[in-house]
Amino acid sequence: MPDKPAFDPSKPYQVVGQSEGSADKPAFDPNQPFQAASAAPQTGIGEAIYRGGAEGGGFGFAPKIEAIQSAGRSTAPGADLVSGETDIGDLARGLYKYWSNNPQAVAAYNKKLAEEQARNELVAKQNPAAYNIAQFGGAMAVPMPATKLREFGLLGRMAENAAVGGGFGALSGLGQAQGEPGDYLKQAGLGGAIGAAGGGLITPLGEGLIHGGSALYNKFTYPLRTASEEGAKDIASRYLATAHGLDVRSTPGGVPGFTPAEVAATPHAIVGDIGAGAMQTLARNAANVSPEAQNILDATLMGRANTRGARLIDQINSHFSYPDAAATQKALDATELQTNNQNYKKAFTEGDRPILTNDMLSRIQDSKRMQDAIRAAVPDAKDDAAIGRVGARDSGITFDQKGMPVFNNGAPNLHFWDLVKRNLDDSASSAFRAGNKNEGSRFKTLAEDLRNQLDQATTDTSGTSSYQKARSAASQFFGAENASEAGSKFFLNKMEANDARDALAKFTPTERALFQDAFLSEYKKYIAGAGDRSTSILDKINGSEKAREKINVALGPVRAKELESMIRSENIMNRMKSAVYGGSNTTKQILASMALGGALGGGGQAYEEGGFDWKNPGAIIGASLMGAHKQLALKADQRVMTQVAKMITSRDPSVIARGHQLIARSENIMKALQHIDTMTAQGIGSEAGSTRY
Repeated sequence: MPDKPAFDPSKPYQVVGQSEGSADKPAFDPNQPFQAASAAPQTGIGEAIYRGGAEGGGFGFAPKIEAIQSAGRSTAPGADLVSGETDIGDLARGLYKYWSNNPQAVAAYNKKLAEEQARNELVAKQNPAAYNIAQFGGAMAVPMPATKLREFGLLGRMAENAAVGGGFGALSGLGQAQGEPGDYLKQAGLGGAIGAAGGGLITPLGEGLIHGGSALYNKFTYPLRTASEEGAKDIASRYLATAHGLDVRSTPGGVPGFTPAEVAATPHAIVGDIGAGAMQTLARNAANVSPEAQNILDATLMGRANTRGARLIDQINSHFSYPDAAATQKALDATELQTNNQNYKKAFTEGDRPILTNDMLSRIQDSKRMQDAIRAAVPDAKDDAAIGRVGARDSGITFDQKGMPVFNNGAPNLHFWDLVKRNLDDSASSAFRAGNKNEGSRFKTLAEDLRNQLDQATTDTSGTSSYQKARSAASQFFGAENASEAGSKFFLNKMEANDARDALAKFTPTERALFQDAFLSEYKKYIAGAGDRSTSILDKINGSEKAREKINVALGPVRAKELESMIRSENIMNRMKSAVYGGSNTTKQILASMALGGALGGGGQAYEEGGFDWKNPGAIIGASLMGAHKQLALKADQRVMTQVAKMITSRDPSVIARGHQLIARSENIMKALQHIDTMTAQGIGSEAGSTRY
């Protein structure tokens, strides 16, 4: 074995076995400064953001796009485009040449791809935070339209985000994959699976954080947000709008109470009448939470309740055709003269003969009222005879010491007995107007009995009574003296609506008006006698198909509709009072139902878990804070509920519209926050694609 050469420090270092002619390292010169090996190039945050964003937004295809463009211009030497710029011509040529297995294009593609991937790895290594955040943000920035799945609630949103995450993961997996087609499919499948799982799970987690954070924020800032009057009004209007929305959705037709236009048109209506059960519960809550709210509600609800009876009577009175007894009598007289004059002439002509039945004689002997009516008819008969009325003559009746009539010229005729009956009718009406119902009923019974006796006495062989016919359709169909009496009887008896409709068709316009007035008068008496029960009675009438049909026949469709509207209005207005002043008034129950007041704190938790620990500083501090917050929350509740009461008792429906606007604004914000979970699913999918199998 040859000996090793002697060491000569002036000569360059030579590896053993290396020939003299090979490239030697320069001789070591201790006088020259030390030179370190060349370091890796440095990258900046800007490039990290750019490359990370392109990687995320481009699903990992950015290096491959650069490589394809390089393949497209590989046979045409020249300066490369700036990284990130896209030339459609180069891209098209590169794709064609690459898929045609052009050797130069494939080599250029592989070289550029390796460079871009190496650069991305270098940038990610030197600026990991900027690169990864930009990559995640780039994926989130890809626009994605909302789908119909969101309409199906949380599960629908989870399905949508799972699809988004899976889609982004699959695309990103394709972008990151290398090798054979099978490798691309495997990488896409893995990225899609991870992205779908992450996208689906992020939805409940993200929304839970959003809702939980929102709830905590609202709870602990509630006293501060309601400290001002405007802040309390904002929350109060939200409560009203929420209650209104619940009532609308739970009511067939979507009109739970008055419409805003009806509130404006109804003098005693308030905003609270627009709603139903939920609005009434809100009013009751306000009364229980805030003493000031209770006073506000009392002033309005009790005030209009105390005037309800008078209001109903006034409204009914406004529908009368003849406003007083004198006007009614004048109309009756006019009807008799205009409509029945010829019929009465015929009846008095046929009845110009002695009429005195045993029953009539018995009534005369037993009743002083009957005797007085005969006494008053004697001069009337003389006056009628003087002016030549048919059948009128001097009756020749005198009276003995006991007041009994003596028929000196024989039994009187129909004309005289008709005068007696009219006197009895007038006495009955006078007694009723004076409030003497018993006296009025006695006179009325005597008049009806005499009328029936006269009807029988004037009935011919065909069964027709000329006297009954003379008294118009009121007598024929209702068994009444006139149209006014017929209206009263129709209200009080059980005559079917269809039968009455046929009879009323034969009435003159004046008779029909008298009939309607009498019907309304009985209706008014019925309501006035009910007192505090008037609204519930009206409700029963309005809820009865037969009762509504009877009213429709008696008053006609227009007046019946007006009366029905009046009943509906009073019932709606009464519902609020019944809700506020009925049932339990346990404040704790009210607060719980409205999720008002209360607080979260360590003290409450420590107590609930088995007794209060006075040695636990956190428990003591938490309890103090919780107690203070509860007091603040209660004061805030009272401020809000005072505004609720003011809004409910106001006549300005715009407070509900304002609440709906505030709720819509919050819902839009929440929808925007919920869309973050979709963007997050996109980012998760993008990251999932880089996971290697």
